[in-house]
Amino acid sequence: MTATPVVVCIDVEPDVRQLADAPRWTGFEALAAWMTEERDRLSRVTGAPARFSWFVRLDSQIAEMYGSPAWPLVHYGRQIAALRAAGDAFGVHVHAYRRAAADEPWMADDGDQAWVDRNVADSLDVFARTLGFACRLFRFADRWMNDATVRCLEARGVAIDLSLEPGLTADSTTTRREVHSGSSPDLSSVPRVPYRPSRADFRVPDPDRADGLWMMPVTTARLSGALAWARRLRYRPGFRRHSSFNMMALNLNLAPAVFRALGGRLLASPLPPCLVLPVHTYVGAKADAMARVAANLRWVTGRAARLRPVFCTPEEALAAATGG
Repeated sequence: MTATPVVVCIDVEPDVRQLADAPRWTGFEALAAWMTEERDRLSRVTGAPARFSWFVRLDSQIAEMYGSPAWPLVHYGRQIAALRAAGDAFGVHVHAYRRAAADEPWMADDGDQAWVDRNVADSLDVFARTLGFACRLFRFADRWMNDATVRCLEARGVAIDLSLEPGLTADSTTTRREVHSGSSPDLSSVPRVPYRPSRADFRVPDPDRADGLWMMPVTTARLSGALAWARRLRYRPGFRRHSSFNMMALNLNLAPAVFRALGGRLLASPLPPCLVLPVHTYVGAKADAMARVAANLRWVTGRAARLRPVFCTPEEALAAATGG
C-alpha cells in the first residue's frame, strides 16, 4: 500500500480579520511553537519527517496597519528561519482588503481586478525580496479565485495554488460574512486531484498542458446524517438553502466529531492522491481551537492502516500524486 501525502496548509495572519490597530500575531507565535513539538510526534508515528506549509499575509492591509507588508517576515524572522530549517514550505496568502476611511470596516475588494492583481504581485515581490527566493506557493482567502488571477499567478512564476475547495457553489456564503465587491466562484465541478487548468477556465483541467501552474484543491467531503441536520439548524435560512451547504473542507479547526465524519466519508470512497488540510494561525490564540487541531491530527495519524499518512510539502505531494 502506498503512502498518502498530507499537506497541512497554515494561513499565517493576524488573530482577527477586521484590524483596528497592529497587534502581535499571538496565534502564530503559539501555533509555530506547538507545531514544532507536534512535528516530532507525527514523525515518530508515520516513520517519515513531518513538514508543514505556511502561507503568509503580505498584502495591502498588512502594509497599512503594520507600516510595511514585510512586517511578519521580519518580526517573526527567527521563527520562520527555524521552520524553514526543519523543511517546511512557505508561500503567500492574500486578502484583497481595502477601506475608504480608517473608521470604516475592511471590505474584500475582489471585484476590482486591478486591486487583486496589485495585492498578488506586491505580495509575491515582498516575499522574494525579504526571503531571497521566489514564491512558488499561493493561497487566496476564502477559496476565492478567477481566471484573471490565475493568469497573474502564472505570469509571476507561482507553481502551485491551494485555494480551491471542490464541491462548493457560488452561493456558499457561510465564510463571506464581510462586505465584498466580487462574487464567489462556483467550484462545484472542480476536480479533487491536482491538475493544470485550462487557460479558458481555471476550474477545468487541461490534460494537454505540459507546463504552468498546478491547482492543488483543498480536501472536501459532504457531511451527512444527524451532524448535517444539526449544522442546518445552526445557520439562518439564507445560509442553509444553498445546494453545497454541507460540503465542507477538512479544516483542522473543525469540531472533531465533524472532522471524523467527513474523514470517514473519504475513507469509504476512493481516496484522492493527496490530502490538503487547511487551518488558520488564529487557532493558536484559543485553547479550545488548539484542542480541536490536536484531536484532528491524531485522527489522521490513527488511520495509518488505511491512509499511511506522510506530512509533506505541496511540491512533494504533487510529485507523489503525479509521478513527477
